[in-house]
Amino acid sequence: MRSVLVSNMQKLVDDSVRLDDRLEQDARACSFEMVADSILAGQRILAVDDCLASGGTLDAMHRLVTAQGGTIRKCVGVMELPDLHGREKAPPGAEIFALVQFPGQCFPGDCPMQRGVR
Repeated sequence: MRSVLVSNMQKLVDDSVRLDDRLEQDARACSFEMVADSILAGQRILAVDDCLASGGTLDAMHRLVTAQGGTIRKCVGVMELPDLHGREKAPPGAEIFALVQFPGQCFPGDCPMQRGVR
């Protein structure tokens, strides 16, 4: 299994492939990128994210990896907001694991990522 860095736009130094998207939780336009040709056809990938929330970042990672010929097999999040249903956007057949879950809706100013985990 291989891990490949997917980052916000213009943070990677090598040639990269880019995906322009819109995150659901706040409708901001955003871009994701990964190093071009960093995945071989058929490679299995581990996706890691700081917060599994609405699934927008996970969906973007899935589309970038698939476009390069890989398959996301496992998804790991440091924390998860399960009531935002991000797991529904997980790649088919991928295992999902989060270190900690915070139930309930997340509103601006009330999100564990904004106030820090206590």
